[in-house]
Amino acid sequence: MNIEDVREYALSLPGTTEDQAYGEDWVLFRIEGNSFLYYLKRIGVFLKQFSDGYI
Repeated sequence: MNIEDVREYALSLPGTTEDQAYGEDWVLFRIEGNSFLYYLKRIGVFLKQFSDGYI
């Protein structure tokens, strides 16, 4: 999965924003300020689990 696929999916979710809080290699997606998906350019995708499950 490349960053464009990840970005398209993540930004389709209501209230999602994108930033690079950890530097150029990282792309983070947040909903209402809470990070839910991390993309490290040299490795790939990481999902964060919320208390009520995955997005």
